[in-house]
Amino acid sequence: EINKIAQEPVSLETPIGEEEDSHLGDFIEDHDAPAPAEAASFRLLKEQLEEVLDTLTPREERVLRLRFGLEDGRARTLEEVGQVFG
Repeated sequence: EINKIAQEPVSLETPIGEEEDSHLGDFIEDHDAPAPAEAASFRLLKEQLEEVLDTLTPREERVLRLRFGLEDGRARTLEEVGQVFG
């Protein structure tokens, strides 16, 4: 009988706790999500990078954004960057 109960599906929306204000799914770790400290560190780094990029000329900033994929995550080769600027 215990094996039968253990095999029955359980909804992630199953209320948990006395006030039932939490759900079972709230307690399952998301391995794809960054850890809070990692996310905060990334955000601070991004803010600092934006401050540095703001000190450059628009052309210099665009070159770096393209070269390192800062806008779309796709880093370009020097040749590709050169083609953008003719």
